[in-house]
Amino acid sequence: VRSRVVTGTNLSGATGVTLGGAPVGFTVLSGTLLEVALPAVGTAGENALVVTTPGGTDDLSFYFYSNVSLDTLNPTVVTTTGGDTVTLGGSGFEGPLGNVDNLRMIASGGTEYPVTSFTVVSDSQITFTSPVVPAQSYILRASKPISPSSDIQGRDIGGFVVLEPLEITTTSLPNATQGIAYLQTVSATGGAVPYDFSATGLPGGLSMASDGTISGTPLV
Repeated sequence: VRSRVVTGTNLSGATGVTLGGAPVGFTVLSGTLLEVALPAVGTAGENALVVTTPGGTDDLSFYFYSNVSLDTLNPTVVTTTGGDTVTLGGSGFEGPLGNVDNLRMIASGGTEYPVTSFTVVSDSQITFTSPVVPAQSYILRASKPISPSSDIQGRDIGGFVVLEPLEITTTSLPNATQGIAYLQTVSATGGAVPYDFSATGLPGGLSMASDGTISGTPLV
């Protein structure tokens, strides 16, 4: 059973406690401490916790919230130039005191990069535009307000990879001659290695290997 300890004065004679208008169990620990049993399911947002004693009643605000959980990420790879649209799936993105209002990328060394362009589409989906950041792996973390004075951050999601843009650096190749063996290599930078090259439209007798090597003896 979940419970919370309430601090106050003259609590030793408490005769009843309600939370959100419904009676809840309680245990008097001392004249200043009262342990209150919480229901299995609460009403999200602000709830009045009312304590009754022979001297009268008093109340305070108690807040229930749904935790933020980041569960899916699509795509998982973007480029350092930013501007890619990414969709986050999960739960708890909305709340009675406000939706997710802070989204950030955290590098392996702990450096945080704010995501300033994002939209809470629903309680289970967020879309954002990837910012310009260094190439490395990141985890994503989101938080939302759960009371007038505090935020909650839930389960993170990792495996978000930022790479330099893929670029083929070989700008031209020498011509091939019929009947003479040919061997050239196409190079690239950025992206994810190892590369997997392929080509179409090569002259008969030539083929490209996955490592970028073009070889063979032209037939025409």
